[in-house]
Amino acid sequence: MKSKISPFWKTFSAYDTISLMSQLYDGYDENTHSVPIVVLDSQKTKEYVEKNIHICGVKDSKTIEDLVVGQSLEYSDDKELFFKKENSHLDHYIVKINWDKLHEEAGKCHDLEAQEPYGVIQQEKIMRKIVLEKSARLHTNTFIVTESDLGSYVSEPTNEDNYSYAKGLDYHIQFIATLLQMEQNEFITILGFDFNFDAERTLVKEVFSKYSALYPVADHIYLPAKHCQVLIEITENNKTDTGNLTHPNTNTPSQTNSSHANLFKISFKNTVYNHKTALLTLNDIEIQIPPNTNQDYLCRVIFSNQTAMKKKWDWIEIIENKAWGDTEQKDNKDFWRKTYNAAHEVNTRIATEIGIKNFLLTKPTTTVQINPLYLP
Repeated sequence: MKSKISPFWKTFSAYDTISLMSQLYDGYDENTHSVPIVVLDSQKTKEYVEKNIHICGVKDSKTIEDLVVGQSLEYSDDKELFFKKENSHLDHYIVKINWDKLHEEAGKCHDLEAQEPYGVIQQEKIMRKIVLEKSARLHTNTFIVTESDLGSYVSEPTNEDNYSYAKGLDYHIQFIATLLQMEQNEFITILGFDFNFDAERTLVKEVFSKYSALYPVADHIYLPAKHCQVLIEITENNKTDTGNLTHPNTNTPSQTNSSHANLFKISFKNTVYNHKTALLTLNDIEIQIPPNTNQDYLCRVIFSNQTAMKKKWDWIEIIENKAWGDTEQKDNKDFWRKTYNAAHEVNTRIATEIGIKNFLLTKPTTTVQINPLYLP
């Protein structure tokens, strides 16, 4: 599959490792049995891998070996045929994923962006303050934290990839390591991780575009890229007084499970899609979907009834459904990208309104389903 990774990571020696991790997180989930990985030793091989969404690619076999030594991956005896005969000569490996170890290794790679870290105690002190302030603001003790919570920074453009390396808090705080330290000190419980290594920093002016006319925002103020999202719960002794806890922007009481394998359950009892107005309603939150687009067609299919909302849809089932409006070139083997891209765009709209990034799941990438965590 084609690796999606921000050019920001090119400045680090772990670029090939981060690229492989990005493919693993994008293309597979914890039900995956075996994963094929090909060494990209020629342009032809690279083109072959990019066209095959079930195959990962690395520049150097040592990247795989290092992750095997670190126990994030293990070589598999699976004899399943991933490659056609004419491609059997490719330098390839079949591996299994140890997700707990992979999360751990991804956290270490992620924290490379903290190039001048403060002392451990200072980092935790800052993070505790940020966590408590967000808890009070959202009226809940269970929520997602990302690097953007570290606050904005002023930055001037540079000639290299249009990146500037201003020293915001993300330059000084090892985000994952600090959260793990807070868990070890029993300040929080970590309920789940999600990594997105292709995320880009956000211009604050774009975030507050609705208000920019009233409150002008400088052109060079940014929020750090959301390379990871961590679901946490503040432990009992440290909880803020939030009364009857509800998830932000919903009226649903919080329900938690301390196991890392189980994410926070948020039930949207009123989940309705109006295909006439292209309006998605989640409890009392209304989200406008662009009408007569692939986003609209996808919502018409997967939100059509209770059975559809619980179904894991294969892309061919979606485009063959009468509610899907774009059937042109549906026999094209790359048509699945239309459903994948539509799901990503709908997710972005939902995340903007209610802060939930993974309302729709696309793992494997040829499927779409509503995350069972959020079903009524």
